[in-house]
Amino acid sequence: MKISSMKNLIVLLICTFFFCSIGVSQKYDAEVGNDGEPNKEEVFTIVEQMPEFPGGREGMFNYLRKNLIYPEKSKKEGVEGKVIVNFTINKKGKVIDVKVVQSVSDDIDTAAIKLVEDMPKWKPGTQEGIPVLVSFNLPLKFALPKEK
Repeated sequence: MKISSMKNLIVLLICTFFFCSIGVSQKYDAEVGNDGEPNKEEVFTIVEQMPEFPGGREGMFNYLRKNLIYPEKSKKEGVEGKVIVNFTINKKGKVIDVKVVQSVSDDIDTAAIKLVEDMPKWKPGTQEGIPVLVSFNLPLKFALPKEK
């Protein structure tokens, strides 16, 4: 092999390594910020096209009515109240990051979280035609039937 061909091969290998390194570092920068902390995607509360539960509002009310399980302990103790659950609909329509922002009791809060976590996939929200994360607050009223 001639020396000039060998130099060309070495230069080609160095260029290939350099360009591959740039690609790796750009991918790394996209996942981790310059401060070394993971980048967090923006979570919206209002977007051009809000996420939609299958069947719309009526579908969600039917789901809640059908699937809400009142904890036995709270029934026996007569515990009632409104739990506010916050959750996010991700870009694929899945419910994530479910948490209670207004509590009633541990067992009612747990029932509310399970109810929301078990929701079917939603139609994701979009901003400028691109799916985005959207946060919701959902009030859930736990009330016992009134005796006549």
